[in-house]
Amino acid sequence: MPDSRPVLLVTACGAEDVADLPPQPDPPHKTPVAKRPCALLRAQLTELADSPDATTSRLRMLAIGAVVCDTGIRAGELCAREIEDLSPTLEELRVVRRPQGWSEAEAFTELLALSALSRAGLKRWLPERQRLLTCVGGTATALWVSLHGNHHDGQAVPAGTPLMPRGLARAWTRAVVDTNIEMAGQPSWEPLPTRMEQLRRGA
Repeated sequence: MPDSRPVLLVTACGAEDVADLPPQPDPPHKTPVAKRPCALLRAQLTELADSPDATTSRLRMLAIGAVVCDTGIRAGELCAREIEDLSPTLEELRVVRRPQGWSEAEAFTELLALSALSRAGLKRWLPERQRLLTCVGGTATALWVSLHGNHHDGQAVPAGTPLMPRGLARAWTRAVVDTNIEMAGQPSWEPLPTRMEQLRRGA
């Protein structure tokens, strides 16, 4: 693989016109994430939502998946959402967009419509969220909270604390892997994407 350091140095010094550099190959193209029709994602999430014995982990996954399908929201934007960002009827979600490469000052706010599936998922998740907060005496305003205790920097962190992007990604993957294993072999079932970025781009 050609050494790109001389190119970087010449560019940093502004000496492109005087430097004699060998031609550089084009960078490899990233393989795009395969898109999946929203109708299929919604059908699979609806099938899971109809299960009366869904676990708290799955209920959170369903609500997150439906909201991502509706809004195309990124993990950081999702974790930043609070209860007050939901309209009283759960028909809209306020999202602060911070596109990659934009400055903080260029962030903008959108009010996005939520589908019936998102509303159903949220209606099942919100009581579970409240139960988690009640058990630990928490007062978190975050929409998405942890289901289990953990440790951070040597300190115990109880369940019901706000999810961070990395924790959200891990939680989504665990829930989806378990669901895909359980649903394997069911008629018309196709495995859900295990990475949230795949879900967002596929939607």
